[in-house]
Formats: sequence, structure tokens, C-alpha cells
Amino acid sequence: MFEKIPKTPKKPNVANSTKPNFTKKTPSSAASAAKTPPPAPAKSTREQSTTIGASIKIKGELSGEEDLVIQGNVEGTVKLKDNSISVSKQGKVQADVYARTIIVQGELSGDLYGTESVTVASSGRVSGNIVAPRVVLEDGAKFKGNIDMDGKNAGASHAPDTAAASTKASTA
Repeated sequence: MFEKIPKTPKKPNVANSTKPNFTKKTPSSAASAAKTPPPAPAKSTREQSTTIGASIKIKGELSGEEDLVIQGNVEGTVKLKDNSISVSKQGKVQADVYARTIIVQGELSGDLYGTESVTVASSGRVSGNIVAPRVVLEDGAKFKGNIDMDGKNAGASHAPDTAAASTKASTA
């Protein structure tokens, strides 16, 4: 049905590779090339992340433009609206958290505002309200508070609109 056609290797074009380059550089183009370094490749904020180590304790407001992993203790407010925040198993957070995605594997006391999603892992413990369009409570997760999946309030204000349709959920 099909015939196997043998491949012939391509021969390099010797005539073009041995031809000398006689283009003349002008002093102005050489000087401008020396002064202007090539642009560094731009890193996406999704590729950059910071870790707060297990022995670190922070009190106050955290904000930035990169993903954050919390292994230590944080008290206050965490605002990374366009990025992800992950609280590891040993992490302890007492703060309102604003981010694109939030994953809690440790302890978190405060309100969570996710513009994309909030996940409470099986090892996670959350005491506070969750406002996000997608919420995942894994089997074994401990959660006490309200969930608002309307999406209009996610990250918009410090206090979620209690008149909005919210679902009261509590697992022990």
C-alpha cells in the first residue's frame, strides 16, 4: 500500500558558506549596538513565586505581583489579586486574603476573596467566609463560615455583601 522512499541527506551549500562577508559597519551603528544591551526576556508573573519559610513570622499587609507560598505565620492582610496564594500544611494565617486562586492546606482564620477559585485541602482548616466563583472543600477539610459563589463580590470589598445569596456551610 505504501512504499518506503529512502531519505537522502541534504548537502550543505558550500558556495554560500565560504563566501566572505564584506558588509561594512558604520561607526554610528557599532556605537549604538555597544550602548544598547539586548532586552532581557520578560518573565511572566505566573512563573515567579515567593515562599515565606516555616520559621518566618509576619505582621502587617502583604502585597505584590507574584505567587506566594506561606509556610510560616502571617497576621494582617494579604493582597495578591492577580496571583495565587498557597498556605502549606505547616502554615498559619490570621488574615483576610485577596488573590486569583487560594489553596489552604494549613490553618487560616479570616475571609478569603478569590477572583478565580478557593480550595480547602483535606488537611486544611478555615474559619471565615469564602467569596469566589469556584469553591472546593476536599473530603476531610474543616471549614466554619459562609460561602458566596456569586462572584460579584470576589475581591471587591473587605466585607462580603450579606444580603447576597450565600450558602452557610459548616463541617467539623
